[in-house]
Amino acid sequence: MKAIGLLHLGWIITGLGLIGLYLPTMTLLMESWQTDPNYSHGWLVPVIAGWLAWRVSRRIKLADAQPWLGSAEMLAGLILHLTAQVTPWPLLDFAGLVLLLRGLAIYLGGSATARHYMVPIFFLFFMFPLPVTWTSSIAVWLQDAVSQISAGLLSLFWVIYQRGHTLYLAGIEQPLLVAEECSGLRQIVAFLALAFLLAHLSQLNRFKGTLLVLSALPCALLANVARVVLMAMGIRWFGPSIFTGWMHDLPALFTLPVGLLLFLFVSRWLIGSKSNDTAVDQVTAERESVLPAPARHLSWTPICAFFLLAHGVQWALIEHVRQADELVYSNLEKPLSEFPFQFTKDNVSLSGKDNVLSNQYAAKLSFADAYLHRTYRSSNQGLTFGLYASYSKQGLDREHHPEVCVRDAGGGTEDRSYHRLIPLGPEGAAAERFRYRIGGGRTLTIYYWHYTFPWTAEPGAFTWIQLLHQRQRQRPPSLTVQVTTEMMGPATDLLEEHWLPLLHQAWLAHLPMGARMGTDRLPIRWLGP
Repeated sequence: MKAIGLLHLGWIITGLGLIGLYLPTMTLLMESWQTDPNYSHGWLVPVIAGWLAWRVSRRIKLADAQPWLGSAEMLAGLILHLTAQVTPWPLLDFAGLVLLLRGLAIYLGGSATARHYMVPIFFLFFMFPLPVTWTSSIAVWLQDAVSQISAGLLSLFWVIYQRGHTLYLAGIEQPLLVAEECSGLRQIVAFLALAFLLAHLSQLNRFKGTLLVLSALPCALLANVARVVLMAMGIRWFGPSIFTGWMHDLPALFTLPVGLLLFLFVSRWLIGSKSNDTAVDQVTAERESVLPAPARHLSWTPICAFFLLAHGVQWALIEHVRQADELVYSNLEKPLSEFPFQFTKDNVSLSGKDNVLSNQYAAKLSFADAYLHRTYRSSNQGLTFGLYASYSKQGLDREHHPEVCVRDAGGGTEDRSYHRLIPLGPEGAAAERFRYRIGGGRTLTIYYWHYTFPWTAEPGAFTWIQLLHQRQRQRPPSLTVQVTTEMMGPATDLLEEHWLPLLHQAWLAHLPMGARMGTDRLPIRWLGP
């Protein structure tokens, strides 16, 4: 009885140690589950993983412990977890959690026991959000696929024209936009978790299990194609007003059930073709692979000491980064409105004026703290181009770049052969050049660059850990500049050789010392309506 009491006490202390250690991480994850519809299923993942671990614990017994190997893996997991407290990278924290749980299983029951718990451990992956760069790229690819398949199906019945993610139906003035919520990303993430769970519970072999997991992609894709086709049919038969108000979200109610039915059909086919004898042999092998260990006295003292030390180090680390003040960044030296209207070079003049719709555009740019939109003309060179600039104290302007605003949202088709860096000065400054076909035989050339502002902290004001943490939490203020023109040939050569370097030099007067120039972009995460 005394041994059983100590065993239960050891498990309780271990469980509380893990919960306390990952409490900051779970707080951030729950915020993501609540705000990001792609991960709204995250609330169920820990519950299901716990249930899977309970099933394993009833089927197997602990084998010989390997405390030294287990301790090493737990220590490696703790290092990754503490690193994730400074640099909030969810997948790094997941890797730390895997090593911690696997190391604990090895410590208590050896590597053979740990192998049986790998499925519940890896299932926790589905509660961690993927990097925005991954999800954004996947969502754009899915939007392209849904748009193309939908346009192909609708063209069998009606005349339809596709431009990017926008579908134009003949006789209908208002186009149909295939937005990010129609990409199927949300269904794919949920279906992947469901497929992983079904493959494990059905004891499919690796080939069929992988096939089941991969089937989540076409199921979600076809379900969202059905959604777009349904909306197009409603607009064609009843007019664009049919999907206003609450009716706009009505087709979305069919997306998940249709995708789920497709997925269950595929899973039924794969699971139904599995041999029962193979399943029985696999279960028997699992039960015999971990033999009951002889009576032994397992010491819980090192585990309790490990978690006590881990909590102390984590508390000290969190307090250390919290004690640091937030980074203070430099601001604009001059307002954007003071950017010159007139330029002269080699007896050639360039004059500009504000766009008549600038105020209306500015009201829609909630991310911009300052905004500029002008048209410049050179009468004696026949050159015309637009100048767009937006400044954001949180660096949100860098989320809006040609690949999002023109290609993805506007439906422009990029001419990749024209894509390159254009030098703007001897110090290595450069603009990135894009060219898009925007319909009607027109092309749009865009020159994109931005300036990020430095922080103003005194040397020694932050430790390297505090500085790393603050830089991960705070984006620096930045100023995005885009120059656009529909002209081609010699006109763009003049723009690149003479006027773009001059514009860059003019912007330097508005920037603080130490501002860095670049052309990298930040991805946009769709968080729902």
